[in-house]
Amino acid sequence: MGYLRRPNYYKNFKCISSKCTDSCCQEWEIDIDDETLQFYMQVEGEFGDRLRKNIKVPSGRSDIEWKSEKLKREELEDEDSEEIETAHFIQTKDERCPFLNNCGLCDIFIHLGEEHLSQICTHHPRFYDWFLKGEEAGLGLCCEEAARLILQKSGYPKFEFIEDDENDTNNIANPEDEDLLFQKEIEQMLFDMRDKLFGIIKPEIDMNQDEKMQKLYEAAVRFQDEYDDVMFPICDDDLKSEEGNGGKNAVSMKAPKWSAQFWNQEFLESLTEFYLTLEINDENWWKLLCDIRKNLPEILNRRNEFLKYYENNLFEYEQLMIYFIYRHFMKARNDDALFEKIVFALISTNFIQILNIYEWMLNGRITQKTQINICKLYSKEIEYDEENMEQVSLYMSSN
Repeated sequence: MGYLRRPNYYKNFKCISSKCTDSCCQEWEIDIDDETLQFYMQVEGEFGDRLRKNIKVPSGRSDIEWKSEKLKREELEDEDSEEIETAHFIQTKDERCPFLNNCGLCDIFIHLGEEHLSQICTHHPRFYDWFLKGEEAGLGLCCEEAARLILQKSGYPKFEFIEDDENDTNNIANPEDEDLLFQKEIEQMLFDMRDKLFGIIKPEIDMNQDEKMQKLYEAAVRFQDEYDDVMFPICDDDLKSEEGNGGKNAVSMKAPKWSAQFWNQEFLESLTEFYLTLEINDENWWKLLCDIRKNLPEILNRRNEFLKYYENNLFEYEQLMIYFIYRHFMKARNDDALFEKIVFALISTNFIQILNIYEWMLNGRITQKTQINICKLYSKEIEYDEENMEQVSLYMSSN
């Protein structure tokens, strides 16, 4: 039996369109899937011409037929333009989608209907992950309406579990295949581990944020070792060597408390400098990181004062940990890096708290709107930049 798992708040998401203060139709290069592209090429009339004039197509796509005699393909491609792999809309000078009108609405939606939007326009900010027996879906933190839902107080992580036979690979694969059975075993092991992580985060546990993060860090070390034992079994000689050195966990478990390591000026200076080396998509992010670096001593000194001020909203950090772990932990089945996925969740949650403290220092308060904007900015700059995520992964593995 296949399934679809998604957070309970998922079904409540609805694009707020013109009410959004940071439209996903600007500052992003919006790709067009092949099926939608073929439809756009056949739209007739003035709007069809407008569509084709504002689409950049991959070089070598001679199979695409232009249906308008008023516009030739040569007009759309500069001879010296760089090769592209996916068709996309050509942004305006102010980096807006050419079909985002002055009212903040989509002209394609208005003229052709929602069913003819590109896949990314229909799905964003939703994300999906496919497993052997089912699928998971969620909402990305980069969208302000999604962020509002993610940050809501919900208690223990709650998910909808919907039966869906189309997502069951048993329908198309040999259930007795040894490789398939092993993959299922690994997936189930990771799911069980993730449930234990959720159990540490749940609000019913009488621990503060730093204590929960320590438990999560210890679980990260333990889970990585357990996973490695299954994926990369070692011979008896290697085992004796490790036992003589105190075991695989010896060095990690003797390290200082994780939160004490994080809330250390030297470490935070290094982390902030690292973020400044990544690709910067929004100048405001660069300025904010520079301000954080400059004000780290005061941020650290005033953290406890901030936590007292924000005590009625501290659940937001639990929600963020749940979000980051739900979204990223299961990707470890592709790269074997469980430890990195958990530490990324811890660092991301705490760095958002650093941004919160600085905002509070500047303005004496944090509104819901401000918190949403902070989370959204972090997500856009880190999570939604593939090159940055690759560099973050390298950073996590080396620190």
